[in-house]
Order: sequence, then C-alpha cells, then structure tokens
Amino acid sequence: MDSILNLGLDIIKFIQQFQSSGLTTFFKIITFLGDEYFYLILFPFILWSVDFKKGAKLGFIFLVSVCLNMLLKDLIQQPRPFIMIPGINLISETGFGLPSGHAQNSIVIWGIISSWLKNKPFKGFMFLLIFLIGLSRIYLGVHFPSDVLGGWIVGGALLILYFNYMDKISSWIDGLTPTRQIALIPIFPILLTIVYPEKEFVNIMGIVTGVGIGLVLFYRYYEFDFDGNLLKRIVRFVLGIIITIPIYFGFKYLRPATSSPFFIPVYFLIKVIFGVWISFGAPWLFIKTKLITGKKQ
Repeated sequence: MDSILNLGLDIIKFIQQFQSSGLTTFFKIITFLGDEYFYLILFPFILWSVDFKKGAKLGFIFLVSVCLNMLLKDLIQQPRPFIMIPGINLISETGFGLPSGHAQNSIVIWGIISSWLKNKPFKGFMFLLIFLIGLSRIYLGVHFPSDVLGGWIVGGALLILYFNYMDKISSWIDGLTPTRQIALIPIFPILLTIVYPEKEFVNIMGIVTGVGIGLVLFYRYYEFDFDGNLLKRIVRFVLGIIITIPIYFGFKYLRPATSSPFFIPVYFLIKVIFGVWISFGAPWLFIKTKLITGKKQ
C-alpha cells in the first residue's frame, strides 16, 4: 500500500508542476460541483423544476452513496496526501481519503442524469465532468489517484445496482400502504444512527427519513402535475431555495452542543424536518401558490 501511496504522491507532484492561479481557480470550481452545497442546489432544482419522481430516486441513491462512502472511509482509514506531505493540498479537507466521495458521488449522480439525456454531446459532457471532478481532487492535493479510482469503482457498482434494482424497489414500496411506508422508513436510518452515531452520518440518515416521509405524505394527500412553463419552473426553484437555505443553515442554531446527550436525537429530528420540507413542504407551497397543478385526494 505504501508503494501505491508514494506513486500517488509522485503523480500529484507531477500534475502540480502545471499549477497556475487560473488552473487552480478552474479546479476549485470543478471540485465545487461535487460539494455538499452544490448538491443542496442541484437536488431541489431537479425535484421541483425538472422531474419530481426522477429527482426523488436520484436523491435516494445519492444519500445511499454518501452513507456508504462514509462507512468505507472509516473502515479503511487511509490518510490523505497532505498528511504524508504537509502543504501539498491547495484547499482544506478533513477525514480519511479512500474512496473519494467526490469521485464516487459524481459518477452516481452525473451517470444517472446522463441516462435521461438523448443528446450524445451532453452525455459526453457528463462523463467529462466526472473525469474532471476526479482530476480536481488529485490536482488540489486532497486525494491520491487510488482514492479517486476507488471512488469511481464504488460509484460504478452503485450505478449498476440503481439501473437494475431501483424500479423494482420503487414498485415494492408503492405496493405498501402509506401507513406501512411511514412505519418502515425510519427503522433502518434509526438503527444505523444508533450503531454509528457520527454527526455527518446522522445528518444523512435524518434527511433520508424526512424525505421519505414527506414523499409518502405528498403522494398520499395530493394529486399533482409538476409540469408547467419555463417561468413557473424557475419561480418554483427560486422560491423554494430562498426558503430552503435559511432553514438549512438556521437549524444549526437550534441543535444542542455536540457534548450534550441530546445532540444526536435532536440533530436527527432537525434533519428529518428539513427532509420533510424538501419533499412535502415546498411542493405543498407550490400548490398553494399555483406554481404546480395539484388537488387534495
């Protein structure tokens, strides 16, 4: 393993020979396309303004990918390049390195989105983006090439599972009564939170639970049509994101200190509420403001 990491360091140093302020800025922008805050914008946009059902499925597999990535990193515990050579990183990062979350999540997200497109140049651009996001992590010195390769392999496996089983899982869930759906949704996230009570993991588990409950409630109580002209789609997104961002950041002031015994359950509940807003609250608001066509069942 040491020889692989040393080779990785040599590759990073070779790539950084071409370092310039312009190239660094370019790769910082590219790496942002794999960051949490970018996905905070992307997923609501797809869910509210592109295709509600596709957005829900995409969000689900993304959250699964994030959870798996965190578990694998903690299991493998491989250091990042700047632990071996301090200062080689051009941006700040924390935690372990293998597999790269940016590489893994990008191949899942952009791989699925590319499957929605018929235009071959756009498909090609998606795969170029996946490559550039991975390369940006190496250039910026926060991942070894082996981390990025590992992320692509895990992400590729998830992509295969998604295309083979997601429709079957959705059909099975749709066949359950709403009461059973709501009862089943929190079980797995709560169990995982008890076993692995890490802050970032609890964050994802809470959002998974909230989004799932919100989707069940929305489909249970409303018939809706998320189509609409371009202006309505833009207004939906802008209105939703204007409310979502303060909720996302404002909730941080409501949680107790991390040393508190109540931190994990309260933090989990806060993220559940946030997830319910994304999948139920915002669409309900769009119905009330006539930005989507909907009616109570």
